[in-house]
Amino acid sequence: MNIRQFMINKGFGLSNRLLEKISPGKARLWCALRSAKNYNMVEKENEKFFVQIYMHHIRERIRKIFGEDRISILDAGCGQGRISVPLAMEGYDVTGVDVSSQAIEYASKYSEDKGVTVRLSICDIERGLEALIGNTFHCVISMEVLYMVKDYQKAISDMVRLLKCPGILIISLRPRLYYTLFHLMHNNIEVAKKLAIDNDVYLQRGFQNCHNADEITDLLIRNDLKDVELRGIGVLSGIEGDPQGLFSIPSQLSENDMETLLRMELKLGDRFIENGRYILASAIRI
Repeated sequence: MNIRQFMINKGFGLSNRLLEKISPGKARLWCALRSAKNYNMVEKENEKFFVQIYMHHIRERIRKIFGEDRISILDAGCGQGRISVPLAMEGYDVTGVDVSSQAIEYASKYSEDKGVTVRLSICDIERGLEALIGNTFHCVISMEVLYMVKDYQKAISDMVRLLKCPGILIISLRPRLYYTLFHLMHNNIEVAKKLAIDNDVYLQRGFQNCHNADEITDLLIRNDLKDVELRGIGVLSGIEGDPQGLFSIPSQLSENDMETLLRMELKLGDRFIENGRYILASAIRI
């Protein structure tokens, strides 16, 4: 990181902390918009690897319920389209919403380049989903978004309302173990203790949340969902800064080794659900 970028990041951090004292909601939104602008999840090599894991499990779950039907899917928090565009390429009727206009613009270009149609619009899933018509989609997905949503329980309830019957909700959330290990890596013992012993859900002044497998299962059941399935995403691999990044970083591997790592991830993700970067949860509205 050069000096200019370092100073920009320091300035953003200070400004965001000041905004947080006035309006925590706006501060969280500002962070999300900045992340979407600076981190393109379609182009990052490591993210391409994790997309393969997500797509395997999403595809498997959809086909288990709907077979080969080309169902309607809402991608809530679609970002630059890293999941919604591949789903459209497989023939599904996909709608994507995101709070970032820049991400939506990129997703539109990405879908155009791939020769598929994804209906895209700007929407803050923390507040905007309640305006959508209920019982509309066969499947609602939300990948790596809800852990940054303050009122994630309301967002999940809104997503369930949008499902047809039967319908599938597929979401990913941060495991409690991930942040516990992350803070131990940085010698933040008190924060790790709050997560591991006190069972705190929120951290980073409410900017992030985390859960264990039982908590996620209970959350989905409370929303009248059935047949809950959980998978670990990234139990053996991560990006720089992740606890799992100490094991392997996909972009640093050869193509053959990356393929072997993918098979290992799919094998162990079913068994070590809480050990990954995310927990992928799916359940059915009947």
